[in-house]
Amino acid sequence: MGTLGRLWAGRLSGGNTGRLFAELEDSGSGVIGTIGLHDDAHGVIVFTCAGRFAAGVLELTCTPPPPARDGEPGEIRLRGPLQPDESIMGEWMAASGARGAFVLFPDRR
Repeated sequence: MGTLGRLWAGRLSGGNTGRLFAELEDSGSGVIGTIGLHDDAHGVIVFTCAGRFAAGVLELTCTPPPPARDGEPGEIRLRGPLQPDESIMGEWMAASGARGAFVLFPDRR
C-alpha cells in the first residue's frame, strides 16, 4: 500500500491540540524528519522524529528540543496506517501520559 511522501500537513487533538506540518524522509532503513506542532495553547514546538514506515503503517518517536516548557507533551509517539485517500490517521501518546488522535494529509507542493 503506497509510499511515504515527503511533506505532510494536518491536525493533532487530545491532550494537546493544534496544526501539524511534517517533513519526512523514508530512507529504506527507516523514517527520519521533523514535525512542527503549532499547539493552540503553547505555540510552536518542533520535534525531531525517527521511526519506520512498514506494511503501510507509520510509527514515529518524536523528541522536542530541551528544555520542556509547562504543558508541552514532551516526547511523543505516533502510530497510524496510510488510508486509501493517502492520509495517515492514528493515535499519539506522550511520555507525560497525554494522548489523542492525529491526521496527516500529503502536501503536494
